[in-house]
Amino acid sequence: GGAATQEAFAGWVSVWRSMYNVGLWKTGVADPWESELPNNLKGVWPQVVFSSGGVASGVVTEGMGYGIMMEGFLAAKGDKKALDLGLALTKSWLGMVNGPDGLPHPFAGGANFNLSATKVDNWPYGVSAVEWSHRKLGAAGLPAWKFPIKMDEIDTYMGTATDGDQDALLGMIYLA
Repeated sequence: GGAATQEAFAGWVSVWRSMYNVGLWKTGVADPWESELPNNLKGVWPQVVFSSGGVASGVVTEGMGYGIMMEGFLAAKGDKKALDLGLALTKSWLGMVNGPDGLPHPFAGGANFNLSATKVDNWPYGVSAVEWSHRKLGAAGLPAWKFPIKMDEIDTYMGTATDGDQDALLGMIYLA
């Protein structure tokens, strides 16, 4: 696009990035262990995207996924700031897959009380996470759709949001 389009896009990116917050702990989830992360994520400060309004208030995977995708596209064009922000959002995504303290890990898209996050034949979700690997990396996959999770309403937080999941995975490909 022309100068006006580029200026409008830069303004939009600035507004979008203003919703980023440092601190995965704000979602009720601990930072992933550095020893279980790929080298490119070690030492990165996790960031989350805070959404506001209606049922989506808080940290939702749609916002996280959109941020990871946008930062991945910009990083692929050589934008160093976008690479740093995309990695910070990805690190938080992995923490969200693992889930909050007090629940079985990986939490992924379900409460995982019967290992439903990692076993394809267990109700309700089938596989939404890949357990720890032989490379000693932490769990990867799809997180629950919304954080922080309120334990007394856990059923409303289970499940994934496929639109956010697809955006995030596409962004991670571009970040790689």
